[in-house]
Amino acid sequence: VFKVVDIQPPEGNSEPSVKASGKMTLDDGKDLFEETDTHFGCDDGTATLNWRLVFKNVMIPCKQPRLTVQIWNDNMLASDEVLAEVTLDFSKDFLIARKN
Repeated sequence: VFKVVDIQPPEGNSEPSVKASGKMTLDDGKDLFEETDTHFGCDDGTATLNWRLVFKNVMIPCKQPRLTVQIWNDNMLASDEVLAEVTLDFSKDFLIARKN
C-alpha cells in the first residue's frame, strides 16, 4: 500500500480517479510495464493505491537501470491523462546489489 499526495486535479475535474504506472526498459529493448489499481474520487488530493509494481526479468548488471513512474487521471469517458511523472535512476542501487 502506498499513498500519492498533493495531487493537482485537472481543470474541470475536482475528484479525479488516480492510478500509477511504471515502465522499465531491459537491455534488449523490451519494455516492462506495470499498473496499480485505481483510487476513485480523489477529492482531498491524496490517493491510496493497493497494488505494487513488480518487475520480473530485470537482470543485474543493467545498462539503463531507470524506472519511470507516472500518476494518471483514470478517465472513464475520455483518454487517461498524466498528472505527474518522475524517472528514478537505480544505478547506485544496482551496483550495490551486484556486489552482494
